[in-house]
Amino acid sequence: MPERLARGVIGLLGLVAAAWGLRLLWVDRPYIKTLNFGEWLISGILLHDLIIANVVLLVGWLLAKLLPPHLRGFVQGALLVIALVGSVAFFVVWRQGTASSPSLALLRQNYVANFGIIAAVVVVCTAVLYVLSLRTMRKSRPE
Repeated sequence: MPERLARGVIGLLGLVAAAWGLRLLWVDRPYIKTLNFGEWLISGILLHDLIIANVVLLVGWLLAKLLPPHLRGFVQGALLVIALVGSVAFFVVWRQGTASSPSLALLRQNYVANFGIIAAVVVVCTAVLYVLSLRTMRKSRPE
């Protein structure tokens, strides 16, 4: 029962957050045209359902087939962190050098290299955590 309650609370918080976001979109909409919002919403749904969801399913299936169970969790976690950072970085890289950037310091950043550094740090941290977990497993195994 506690798990069901927790899921309900998390679901309710998600609905409240979505409603708050929609309210902000409609209240602060001087820069949002209704037609552009509809195009954005439909294209986002299509992009997710046709491309992103299928790529995630394929990668998950490949990981399940190719990696041992203990390693799989670490690789999935690293890929999740890289994908979350990448989803934010994508738009920064895409709009790099446009006039909407607030300062010249931001225009002169190498966003692709910075994302690569973050991804490398995630991979190294994941590898270290995996090695530490292997050592812990070996120590706790009776001989």
